[in-house]
Amino acid sequence: PIFDRRHTKLERLNLEYCNLTTLSFDMVKWHQIENLFIGGNPYRCDERLKWLMDDTEVKIDKVGPEPR
Repeated sequence: PIFDRRHTKLERLNLEYCNLTTLSFDMVKWHQIENLFIGGNPYRCDERLKWLMDDTEVKIDKVGPEPR
């Protein structure tokens, strides 16, 4: 087969400016993502996002908008 899902790995995820208020821990395998972009969203800094700050294996490339 050309595409084998068993060996597929999400490496880049861009969620910038999607109007997200939270991110679920169970949404994806966050620690496997090499490039994660989550800036420009109106996040609610509450207990639902605590996992993101506590997990040292999650690599966030950009959390805010580009400087002008």
